[in-house]
Amino acid sequence: MFSLLAVLSDSLHIFMMMVWAVGLPLLLWHRWPRLSFAYTMYAICFVVVSQISHHLLGECFFTTLSRWLWVAAGSSADGTFTGRLVNMVAGVRPTADTAVLIWEIAIVVTSLAVVWSLYRHHRARHPGRLEEQC
Repeated sequence: MFSLLAVLSDSLHIFMMMVWAVGLPLLLWHRWPRLSFAYTMYAICFVVVSQISHHLLGECFFTTLSRWLWVAAGSSADGTFTGRLVNMVAGVRPTADTAVLIWEIAIVVTSLAVVWSLYRHHRARHPGRLEEQC
């Protein structure tokens, strides 16, 4: 039972990270404004939850949950989720410091792109309004 929950936890983690990574261009390219805005809201939630989790737990809560579930299932959690994912995809095992640095850079890039996306969304909904305020 715990093995199944661990796999489901890791799968959900992968899915949420993939949605975040694949959707990043929607923050800059607004061909579909509603989709871009929906993704902007997702990215904001993703970044906020990630930062709160890292502040409280020192890592993503999915990583903590997964490790607990794998241990409860009688298996060892082989490093952090990000390390396991990179190893699975690229065949390399990054150090914890490298993974944290890359994660922090990705969060900063996402945050800046979210600001740009919200500005573009506001400008599209209220043309000329920002110029009137200056």
